[in-house]
Amino acid sequence: MRPGLRSVLVAASVAAWPGAAILTAQETATLRGSVVAAETGDPLPYALIRVDPAHDRLFSDERGVFVIPGIIPGSYRLIIRQVGYRPYDSTLVIGMDSPPLRIELVRLVVELTSITVDASERCRQPGPPTPAARAVLVNMFQQISYNAQRHALLQDRYPFHYSMERERSSRRRNGRVTREVDTLIYQSDVRWPYEPGRVIEDSPTGLIGEAYKVNFPILADLADSLFQATHCFYLAGFDTLAGGGPWIRMDFRVSESIQDPDVDGSIYLDPATYHARGARITVTRVSRAVRGVRSFTAVVVFRELLANLFVVDRMIANTALNAGTARSAVISRQERKRLLDVAFLRARPGVRDSVP
Repeated sequence: MRPGLRSVLVAASVAAWPGAAILTAQETATLRGSVVAAETGDPLPYALIRVDPAHDRLFSDERGVFVIPGIIPGSYRLIIRQVGYRPYDSTLVIGMDSPPLRIELVRLVVELTSITVDASERCRQPGPPTPAARAVLVNMFQQISYNAQRHALLQDRYPFHYSMERERSSRRRNGRVTREVDTLIYQSDVRWPYEPGRVIEDSPTGLIGEAYKVNFPILADLADSLFQATHCFYLAGFDTLAGGGPWIRMDFRVSESIQDPDVDGSIYLDPATYHARGARITVTRVSRAVRGVRSFTAVVVFRELLANLFVVDRMIANTALNAGTARSAVISRQERKRLLDVAFLRARPGVRDSVP
């Protein structure tokens, strides 16, 4: 008898036998719920939801509602994160008739006077702040991680095209400035993964000169365990950025063991909501990879695209060159970008597209 034929005949005979039980796929349940603020009962839009194990992260919708079908009844861990609120983490049993959940998140309250400047020495022991660190440092690092996780989920799970106007300028020693303007279109889920010491690579159309480009990390990379493991984090008090603020500033510094170009920088948080408002980034040891370049810095400002969801609104990158003495020598370059438009490739984050 040919392989597999016996099983086919057996299945056929069982199905044809009077009174035989026909096995069906295991029934699944749907988890429904809403996320609200404990103090007011107001819905919390686009909270970060995860049912562990076996289910991907997703957002609640603009009303704080989430619907997750296809769950095999059993015991699960429900994890909910929202910027500006204390985390929710609980074990629950999901059954076929489980009622809708109402998850109340408690507002994070930090005494602003406790946000003081930490000593930002050389980074000899990289990694996230330990539980033994000051509570305010741990809390602010946690809020930055939530911002980064949400940014990564928005970019990867709900991809979108976005267009930016770019203005590039070069300044010569004699004061002459040349400019050119164009428009670039990006896709959010097409991005460079962070690698320690690999932020500069060869490129014929780079930001530095014509032979290199800088892959400096974006907000989503701050949730990456590799980035966190290779940087130290410090509170730097309050500061302004691009005319906004004052914001809570947290600095990060690359481990001194990384000798190739990487990044130091700062993230700026709104003290009222703890949303990330901007970033300042400096490439370290840039001259080791690019001859004739003295420094490379960038400032990024974020815009609220949807409630509690932010994207890059503006970016200014400055390159200082080790120019010659000639008056016609180029001494600096600048690249300015501003967001023009965002178009989701699928439906926006919400109930209908929150199914794994």
